[in-house]
Amino acid sequence: MAAKSMVLRTVTAAAAALFALGAFGQELDALRFYPAAEYTRLVIEADTIPDHRLRRLDNPPRLVLDIISTSGDELLAPIASRDLSEISYLDRIRAARNNAQRLRIVFDLHDSAAHSLFTLDPVAGFGSRLVLDIAAAGDSLLLRDLGFARYAGKSESQVQSPSPVQSEPAPIAVAPEPDGYRTDRYRVFIDPGHGGEDPGAIAANGKYEKDIVLDIAQRLYDKLESAIGIDPIISRDQDIFLPLASRVRRAHAAEADLFISLHADSAKNRKASGAAVFTLSEKGASSKFAEELANRANLSDVIGGVNLELHEHDRILQDTFRGLGREGKERSSKLFAVDAIEHLERVNGRHGTGLHSAGFLVLKSPQIPSVLVEVGFLSNLQEAERLSQPAFRERIATELANAVQLYFSRYSG
Repeated sequence: MAAKSMVLRTVTAAAAALFALGAFGQELDALRFYPAAEYTRLVIEADTIPDHRLRRLDNPPRLVLDIISTSGDELLAPIASRDLSEISYLDRIRAARNNAQRLRIVFDLHDSAAHSLFTLDPVAGFGSRLVLDIAAAGDSLLLRDLGFARYAGKSESQVQSPSPVQSEPAPIAVAPEPDGYRTDRYRVFIDPGHGGEDPGAIAANGKYEKDIVLDIAQRLYDKLESAIGIDPIISRDQDIFLPLASRVRRAHAAEADLFISLHADSAKNRKASGAAVFTLSEKGASSKFAEELANRANLSDVIGGVNLELHEHDRILQDTFRGLGREGKERSSKLFAVDAIEHLERVNGRHGTGLHSAGFLVLKSPQIPSVLVEVGFLSNLQEAERLSQPAFRERIATELANAVQLYFSRYSG
């Protein structure tokens, strides 16, 4: 009896030791993968962050991410063996169960590449998330705004820890200062909101705001590209997440003359409908409705996933644009807002007066006239259905393009 008791205690102790080491692992809820030319993101979601280890190895260069979990095999199927050679910094991704307790994901790299590994707390319906970003090594505003560490391109033998959240952030570079309005060609910066890990509003029919506004943005880009005297620039043409500060900085680096942020939000009132155009207000929102929309839009960095230990968007915006003037920006923003809503109401009516203001972070360029356009409400069943139709989105893009041309005609005489 004593011997049996001793065996039982031994087995129990061994089981406890295995559990303490994470052998049973954390059950995974989701795995999402966003490959893109600028950077690639892998997101693992669970109730709590699973035990994990990231290593960078050489000969050949690769990143190896081990996740302690006895579940989640089915989540690996979409990335089990995927060719990514069209992306300059990646060759392929491989994923499989390494042993009974461990999942292994391997990124085969092209020469030097940077990476950033960090965690995100639960927010807006998301659980805890482990995020791995990979990009071509280099010094770019996007990598800095995402929170990449300086040593992120080095091999495991060159660093003490594979997690870049323990290093200091690289210095913040200042975007080129705009030259002012040109008389030859005007530059319009089109910014489809959300993207990647940040879906924005989700309609009852399953459509994502990020996809709807990307489609409208691309249609608007095409129309302005064929317009006389206008050069369009688009912030993203793929399903990737961009920090708010990067969107503004890209517009400044492009010396844009007009910034248009595109959204299709939701409202507590499911009957809310119509288009709305917002300008920046730093003294309070024009209504409770405007305040709620701004609060949701400003959560993008938290939802989409920025390494907040290395990234403070307010400080970055202040450092980037310190000393730049705001003269004429507010007046010009309101002028375009009037033109835009007058054209958009022909397609989808107005929400209230159609003109609103709030503290949207993405509108905080001090010099570029900037507006945020809500093309409609995905929380409204009828409007969500209309926004799901390509012909309806085409009409929205057409009217916005007409508004842009009317706006610039005021400057060209």
